[in-house]
Amino acid sequence: MKPLLWIGSDRHALNACIRNGIDVILIQGASGHDFGYDIPDGLRGRILVDDQRNLECLTAAVVRAGLADGIRAVGTNDERCLLVAGALARSLGCPGPDPMTVIRFRDKAIQKTAVARAGVPVADFTVVPDIRELPEPLEVPGWPLVAKPIAGAGTSMTHVLPDAAALRKLSADCRARKFGSRTFLLEKYVPGEELQVDGVVSGGRLQFLCVGTYGQPCIEAIADNVPVRMVKADPTEDADVYAAVTPVVTTALAALGLTDSVFHMELFRDFTTGELTFGECAARRGGGLIQEEIRFKFGIDLAEAAVLMSVDGAWEGRPQVRPDYVGSTFLPIHPGTLLRCPSADEIMRQPGVAYARLEVPLGFTMSGQAGDTVVKIGQALLSAPTPKELNERMDALLTWFDAGLEVVPPNLTGAELRRLPFFAEFRAEAGSFAE
Repeated sequence: MKPLLWIGSDRHALNACIRNGIDVILIQGASGHDFGYDIPDGLRGRILVDDQRNLECLTAAVVRAGLADGIRAVGTNDERCLLVAGALARSLGCPGPDPMTVIRFRDKAIQKTAVARAGVPVADFTVVPDIRELPEPLEVPGWPLVAKPIAGAGTSMTHVLPDAAALRKLSADCRARKFGSRTFLLEKYVPGEELQVDGVVSGGRLQFLCVGTYGQPCIEAIADNVPVRMVKADPTEDADVYAAVTPVVTTALAALGLTDSVFHMELFRDFTTGELTFGECAARRGGGLIQEEIRFKFGIDLAEAAVLMSVDGAWEGRPQVRPDYVGSTFLPIHPGTLLRCPSADEIMRQPGVAYARLEVPLGFTMSGQAGDTVVKIGQALLSAPTPKELNERMDALLTWFDAGLEVVPPNLTGAELRRLPFFAEFRAEAGSFAE
């Protein structure tokens, strides 16, 4: 049997392949290799490339490995590799993401236009071809507005801007930093509760749906430098939420042409009217602990669904719903070098914790400002009988975790380092005689 080619260090998908007896070859970029992502044993092979988002790198690597005629399908969960995966699959003559469908999910302007034409409310927006060179006169959909890269991910370089002066400052910052993305989407800020919707479409039909909420919108959590947290809504206790969200999601996915894929969508719900506004949608699994949350709450493995649809084009799942509320929180970062933190085992012993993962090694240097939804010390999944108790457990966990951190602040002098509490544990001099 020909192997599945999977792009990116996605251990959930790789483990799903191994469990289901699917031969899989991993294509891993140099940055993922250097970071040391956990890769399971049992792969058919692993191919290292300079850049897993570069079609030339991937194509050459496949040909060098003698696999040009030997790939069953191409898949990925890396947002920025979706189009590359589709193009590579086309060149190899095997199944993979459809490039034109991927474009509707990658380009936020194309996506919002398609969804709006289907009758789903979206925020007014405009596109700035080069954020470093703002057009004059500057026409925007209104203030405040949200500025984001046209094909960004993880809320990176996404800002709420109150006025034209803030937009011009962002433009100058992007120029000074030589920020890579130049085309930006400017959309009117939509106040309200941010919902996350994760699910599976197979055969063009919505097969599974999970609705969740953020503790506060991601963009605000990042701006305030507070840990992102998520809570999954219960399909029975929160049936009204599912009833309101489902037709919006179904219409949006049909407009975007998604037929066989997992997806991660964000909607905004007006606090007063309850009206739903489409935010954006990705044709891949959501980040954070969404994979683990949904497995714990519903017994559904999104990574396995994606893998099976990659090779067989179909998936069926039967949710088994756990009654407790389920959610997760990022574990906070502080500027400096991480010297010590509670272990995953210690986190697991805290009330309500069902899963914990640390994502940076001891000795890692942290900036102290997340900047996106990727940077964090780790994450924890918790459960509780009610949303109130779940949030209280998250609060208690973050307080406890923060107290157990030891971080060497940046830019200290030698004298300042010697005065740190943990310096007493380090013997700088030893001997058997005195001068």
